[in-house]
Amino acid sequence: FVDKYNNILSQEKNIQRKLQFSQYKEKNANKILKDVQRQLEEYIKNRFGSAIINQIYSKIEPHKRFTRLQYKLGFDKNGNPEMYRIALNETDSDLMPELFFSSAQLNTVALSIFLGGALSISEPKLNTILIDDPIGHFDDINVLSFIDVLRTIINKTNWQIIISTHEENFYEIMKVKLSSEYYNSKFFVFESEGRIIQDK
Repeated sequence: FVDKYNNILSQEKNIQRKLQFSQYKEKNANKILKDVQRQLEEYIKNRFGSAIINQIYSKIEPHKRFTRLQYKLGFDKNGNPEMYRIALNETDSDLMPELFFSSAQLNTVALSIFLGGALSISEPKLNTILIDDPIGHFDDINVLSFIDVLRTIINKTNWQIIISTHEENFYEIMKVKLSSEYYNSKFFVFESEGRIIQDK
């Protein structure tokens, strides 16, 4: 009986040691995971231009309460890493824009991320951004704010922006606000299929 008891006690000590070692390994693994996640978040912030995205987002009439955008890292139910964007308010409460925002607000998010990401590229091979019909679901204030963002980009960077649109009002506003008298801008119209002419 004493031998059995000592044997069980010895097994229990071994199990305790293994358990402590497993807990130690788990603690280290969690620390490494948090460090990697922090580094990855920092890389994403720099690579995807979070600061520029938020500058653009704040100028194109964002959501009234959720005025900042951020990339967030997480894991799905299978443990696979995933990256998604969230909108934050002044108390850092967050939500996923695609679940709560209107079409116009989602378009603002998309344009901000697209332009901010493009402008954050270091040493691009071609400093050109192509945008097709960017103002879907925008109201007049959004349109004017977006054109102001374009004007800022034209003034402060060496990026060329090419925009195509079938929205005549948007085109006419751009001709006024981005006049070739003051900016290095050109306007073209499709006269017929395959034929474009410069709009004077």
